[in-house]
Amino acid sequence: MTHGFDDTGSQFDANGALKQWWTNETRTKFNDKAKCFIEQYGNITDEEANMTISGKNTVGENIADNGGMRMAYKAYEKLLEDECGGEDTRLPGLEHLSGRQLFFIGEAMVWCSQMRKEAKQHLIQYDPHSPEDLRVNIPMQNMKEFSTVFNCPANSTMNASNRCVLW
Repeated sequence: MTHGFDDTGSQFDANGALKQWWTNETRTKFNDKAKCFIEQYGNITDEEANMTISGKNTVGENIADNGGMRMAYKAYEKLLEDECGGEDTRLPGLEHLSGRQLFFIGEAMVWCSQMRKEAKQHLIQYDPHSPEDLRVNIPMQNMKEFSTVFNCPANSTMNASNRCVLW
């Protein structure tokens, strides 16, 4: 869904016709915020593949991953408010985890995978997506909500002082 509002989606109108619908000011603001993601991902070296992620080549998908997780969490919060009066829920047998924590665990489970070194190198070199672990960890690092529900210490890896946020 977030691709409709990124550097590619901004080139197509509501009918799918090729048409620039962003103002120059909107495009400039988008590009300024996108730089944060380009630098954030571009400073990561995958140790197994011994390769640095191209923040520039993956920026569209990285923004989509970050925005998608953020929107899904906001939808979950709205559901809690509408259906549970905002009260967090617990599952039988998993009482030690809050519903909000389970939201993030469920999001992470989607991306669980194992990849051979060569496949990961190919992905990093040619694919516009970041490796799966980064599709989980970086969006969660960029969400204050994650560090709050897991009580991450200030300035720790998962509670950094600098976060990239577009939407």
